[in-house]
Amino acid sequence: MSRPGRKYEEENSELIKSFIRTMELQDNYEVWFPYSHGGKTGFIDLILKSRRRPSVFKFLKNGKKLKQTVKELKLETILYKRSRDTETEDVYSYLVINDNKRNRKSVLYQYGLLANQPFEILFLNQTEERIESITELKENIPKLFQTEDIRLGKGALRKLISRPNHGEIERAILGLENPPDEVTGSLVDKMDRYLQNNKKMPERILVSQKDLDNRARKTYRIV
Repeated sequence: MSRPGRKYEEENSELIKSFIRTMELQDNYEVWFPYSHGGKTGFIDLILKSRRRPSVFKFLKNGKKLKQTVKELKLETILYKRSRDTETEDVYSYLVINDNKRNRKSVLYQYGLLANQPFEILFLNQTEERIESITELKENIPKLFQTEDIRLGKGALRKLISRPNHGEIERAILGLENPPDEVTGSLVDKMDRYLQNNKKMPERILVSQKDLDNRARKTYRIV
């Protein structure tokens, strides 16, 4: 059976390599696992064979193809279970998306469709070699502000998640000399513009990057 087509391979290979490097995978994975369905052949981007259960990964570079990719991931997970005769065994699946502002907004725009899907959504930042789970972001960002008795508006949470640099924005807001009682979407926008225009944090930052990392922004790990 041949390898994936050149166009498909070029589109996904760098994402897959970056993921393997970021996750520090050794020899417990297989790239482009072949399958056959309805007379057609295809390839699963990556299979991770952990001690607890196998995991299926689908990689997406362009968020515009989100809907079709979701269908493919669900089908590939089913077909992998059949190929291994493990239909009763848990097989986890993950959609790994290239991390940029456009893709994040695309995911959040369609989150109603994605919220109850049987897979986890991960953002892969190739430059910073960081992986973030959208589920963990929705849980951890509010907790981060709660530790400082600051409320986080629903619109603000959505705007933070939609930005790859949300950590810098969170740090800047938490470090204000007189932080607000509630973070609004408007404040997130203003702080983001400030950081883009000035290329630095506002003065009198009181929360260190190390402290922020320890409290909320750890790279996602597959158990």
